[in-house]
Amino acid sequence: ATQWVFACSTRVFARKGATYSYVFGYPFDTENLRNRIECSDHACHADEIPFLFESSWANFSDTGRRISRSMATYWTNFGKNQDPNEPLRVPLSWPRVTSENEKYMYIQDPLQIGENYLKSDCDFWDEIGYKHNFFE
Repeated sequence: ATQWVFACSTRVFARKGATYSYVFGYPFDTENLRNRIECSDHACHADEIPFLFESSWANFSDTGRRISRSMATYWTNFGKNQDPNEPLRVPLSWPRVTSENEKYMYIQDPLQIGENYLKSDCDFWDEIGYKHNFFE
């Protein structure tokens, strides 16, 4: 269901209009809060939020602080001019997703550019579709 709700439906929207896509893959590594047991070796839904807002309470490791600063810079740039790559300098150029290019920023250490995230899973969900009436 995670693929259907988050990853694959995002791909459908990205194909409709150029945008930027990311996958957060850095496990929470602070002294104050560790990932829950079910997320002990990977990132779970919304784990990126403290990194995005450079949360001081999180007491990030050096790597966590670097990831947090990078995320804040990308999001700030995007907020300023709809492009995460400028005006502030970023460590890696984040490509725009288009109907011909399904690249995404893989936020981990180090930052990476990936392509066709969960392609076979999403191809499966694309065939089924994304409409669902929860009130019937």
